[in-house]
Amino acid sequence: MTEIKEGYKETEIGVVPEEWDVVKVGDILNVQTGKMNAQDQVENGKYPFFTRSVNVQTIDTFAYDTEALFIAGEGNFKVKYYNGKFNLHQRTYMLISIKDANIKFLLNAIQPKVNKLISTSVGSTVQSLRKPLIEDLKIPFPPLKEQEKIADILSTADEKIDAIASQIQKVQTLKKGLLQKLLSEGIGHSEFKDSELGKIPASWEVVKIGKNTKLMGGYAFKSKDAKEYGTRWLKIANVGINTIKWEQTSYLQDNYKEEYKKFLLEKNDIVLAMTRPILSMKLKIAKITNNDIPALLNQRVGKFIFDDKVNSEFMYQLFQHIDFVKLLMLKIMGTDPPNVSSEQLESIIISLPPLKEQKQIADISNITN
Repeated sequence: MTEIKEGYKETEIGVVPEEWDVVKVGDILNVQTGKMNAQDQVENGKYPFFTRSVNVQTIDTFAYDTEALFIAGEGNFKVKYYNGKFNLHQRTYMLISIKDANIKFLLNAIQPKVNKLISTSVGSTVQSLRKPLIEDLKIPFPPLKEQEKIADILSTADEKIDAIASQIQKVQTLKKGLLQKLLSEGIGHSEFKDSELGKIPASWEVVKIGKNTKLMGGYAFKSKDAKEYGTRWLKIANVGINTIKWEQTSYLQDNYKEEYKKFLLEKNDIVLAMTRPILSMKLKIAKITNNDIPALLNQRVGKFIFDDKVNSEFMYQLFQHIDFVKLLMLKIMGTDPPNVSSEQLESIIISLPPLKEQKQIADISNITN
């Protein structure tokens, strides 16, 4: 048994300082829902309107004027804070203090409990939270003065995080514009030529992707091949936008790494979801990292194979560019579900710089990441 440090105690939610209590949310906060419908929102309205949306909507009427926390009953479970006049959706919960407490402290105490709860929440196609579930959440409850100190520290940290996020957004916007310029004008060119893709630097080529790049599909492993443990099995569900997601992980037996060596992924491999490859005008493409291997490639996920005339990092940036995404959309238009074949992708025409300039553009892109 782990020894508890002096000044602390064991509770049903873990070890906490001796002077802290453990309380149910319903004992310190009144939990209730609003009366409005989603269609009641008004663009550029006078008051905040808390709904199931991640973003706070607006409305021209208010029903409440107080300090409160908000949790959507479905879909988005981020706990929000507001103090003032507002209105509320009928499936969004408002939590108002009925005991001396710092509401901002409670926000930070409740959010991790909600995150844990939703994994077992009631719901069929959509996870949902019900009032009794929220009221029964147990949270640590320090004396009021300590709550205030903790809330102040966390608020300062949040402000710094917001400032950093704002700077990151500015850098991302700058990067987007820079990449647009680099991928169309290159670096330091003074001579340009007309092409079927418009004006491009004189030293660039217009080629089909397939001239230097192939898209190899994965192997059609069967459901009966699945094992409880072994080598990870990379399926379409695992390919996100610029990331590999292992929340839903399947495994294949380890000896498949040798038997199906051709489909064994390596660090820096680039993979593409070949079914529903586009989400919100972004390509479901990702680079394999050390954290993703070993893994075997499943059918309908493609791996790019590049020859020595192209830089893989340059191609990775090009594939994510909005102009390329639009070209790919034209190729898959009319298929249901949207599917891209190796032949369709390899037939797309691009403007290609010399290898040295590809590397320079890729290096600049990596600096701005």
